[in-house]
Amino acid sequence: MAGILSGLARFGLGKLENMELYEAPKKEEAGAEGKPAPAVVQEQDFLFDKSCTCPICDKEFKNRTVKVGKAKLSGSDLDLRPRYEQIDLLKYDPDVYYLMRHGIEGVHYEKTSDKTWMPAADLSKYPYGTGFSWGFKNSGLDLTREDQNTYQTEIGKKWTQDAVESPTAAFSFDDTNVKNELANLKNVYTQYIPLLDLGLVEDVDATLEEFQKQAQAAGIDKILEEAKTQLTAYLASIQ
Repeated sequence: MAGILSGLARFGLGKLENMELYEAPKKEEAGAEGKPAPAVVQEQDFLFDKSCTCPICDKEFKNRTVKVGKAKLSGSDLDLRPRYEQIDLLKYDPDVYYLMRHGIEGVHYEKTSDKTWMPAADLSKYPYGTGFSWGFKNSGLDLTREDQNTYQTEIGKKWTQDAVESPTAAFSFDDTNVKNELANLKNVYTQYIPLLDLGLVEDVDATLEEFQKQAQAAGIDKILEEAKTQLTAYLASIQ
């Protein structure tokens, strides 16, 4: 393919035809020989397991907590909430958590002890805390409302004592081998499930049958087999 300066020879400028007008991008210089690669910093490097006591059942448990002085400040949000490198303090910092969960201490709530709280005069002016913050609830940091019904507390204690943790609670499915099948199945789901949920089909049985056929064509059997294989391996690893 002719270069951008091709044809200059006819004007006596042939030496310019092969000139590079643009500098080639520089390659990254290789590191010094024998120099180890920089360590990859992860959130877990800033955490440790702190012993805590449940305010309901008085049992001790481990709670992930940020190591003092390890988190490096990288900036702040418009509301002055600090942002740290490699760590989300909303998960681990009590002050940040209580601000999100209950609002401003002394304005929206009062902390009556290390484990309990009570509404303050302006609690109603912080509807997020009473209406939506449960989605971020952290049982390791959460406070119990002081005037909570004692029967509710007793139910909580009994539930904690009798509850059995699912052996698959920490299992995480790796979709690497079935990404295409999952994408296909999602399309089938989007096409049929909303109509079935809302009763917008005339023949429910026929629509369900068609949905099942399309799901099989999308690869649902392969997805299930992959899930069973991974789950079996996971259960074997924790026994």
